[in-house]
Amino acid sequence: MKKKMFTGWKFVYAFTIKQEIKGKSFKFSLILGMLLFFIVPFSISVITSIKEKDNELALKKVYVINELDDTLDLSKDLLITGDDKYTNIEFVNDNSKVNDKTLEIAKANDLSSGVLSISNDDKKINIKLYLNEAIDLDTEDGEEFLQKVSMVVNQKNILKSGISQEQFLLLNGQVVTNVRTIEDTTLEKKESEYKDNLLIILPMAISSILYMLFLMYGISTAKSVAVEKTSKIIETILTTVKPYAVVFGKIIGMTTLTIFQLLMSLVSLVIGIILGNEIGKYINPDYKSDIIEIIGVVRNIDGLSFLTPWSITLGLISACLGLLFYCVIGAMIISGFSKSEDITSAQSMYTFPTLIGFFASYIIPIVSENNILIKSLAYIPFISAFRLPGIIVSGDLSLFESIIGVVVMAITTVVFMIITGRIYMNTLFNKGNFSFKEIIKYLRYNH
Repeated sequence: MKKKMFTGWKFVYAFTIKQEIKGKSFKFSLILGMLLFFIVPFSISVITSIKEKDNELALKKVYVINELDDTLDLSKDLLITGDDKYTNIEFVNDNSKVNDKTLEIAKANDLSSGVLSISNDDKKINIKLYLNEAIDLDTEDGEEFLQKVSMVVNQKNILKSGISQEQFLLLNGQVVTNVRTIEDTTLEKKESEYKDNLLIILPMAISSILYMLFLMYGISTAKSVAVEKTSKIIETILTTVKPYAVVFGKIIGMTTLTIFQLLMSLVSLVIGIILGNEIGKYINPDYKSDIIEIIGVVRNIDGLSFLTPWSITLGLISACLGLLFYCVIGAMIISGFSKSEDITSAQSMYTFPTLIGFFASYIIPIVSENNILIKSLAYIPFISAFRLPGIIVSGDLSLFESIIGVVVMAITTVVFMIITGRIYMNTLFNKGNFSFKEIIKYLRYNH
């Protein structure tokens, strides 16, 4: 192999980026990706915070006009019902007439206060709740509140007759039966479960996302190489640069744009999560994003290097290398075709190794109990491109193991890039059909 075979790749690299950026498809996909990655987490946070706030009672203050029992203290007595929904309600004992108090609230247009009347009429206890007609309180919530108050009032009346608290509970309590499993509920056990679930779910989720990205952008890169190969502009380019440099610059250029799009989408995702959490807090002060809570819990688990600076850095590097690797594979396959009508066949061939690599990274860790086999998946490029980023970020690999996996991926990518350049160079002016024998011959051919 001659020296300076990549001479001029920077020119092709810059030319590729310039041409792609000018296209409407790049701008559209960039903006659409950023919007989707921002809107989805932001909307989920805002909608969730609104729903949680709607679940709170609109009733904040209740004036209690009680004609039966001066010892009634609903702020404490309602706690026995086991419902903490009413802990935020302020109960104020009032000696006013019901009509006077309701008129006062109506004139003040108070939408968060109500009047609770407890009276005795012909040996019948009347409990009534008066609310402003514009108050945002469902009828079911109002009826449920009155049932709880009724329960407290009945208990007070029974206890006044001389029955002890224990006797009252025996007379009115329900017999509850259930079967419980014996389990370890210690913090260490819960953290162990979090860790086990994380080491399974996170790599699977990341590999699924990478599969879609590799499939989409790998085919896109292959198409770009094929278009350049079948266009007349290639003859002009070859007057100043080497064929190796053409395919190398093209692949690196397309991969750079892809990584830029993904990073911008990732930034949009982080902004969407953070901003959505802040807006959610503004809507509902008690709200906190589930994603932020999960990250906080997992990061405190001992023995995990989850989302540490080095795991994030190596995880991103391995994901970028995996993308570059499969872009090279796509370009290598397409380089064996000289006719534009054969591009569809090349795409089908690219899908096959991508699918095999994805399913191997996804299924083998589930069905196999061989730890050595599972660990080795991080060093097989066709599989590690999908698996390595997830297990690095989740902390399943040590720093040394992660670096080894990244180095293996980088070396393999360079080797396949050289092979791709050789195939591209030797089939550049070949107008025949793809032949495996010819490709083997091209790989052996030394320039």
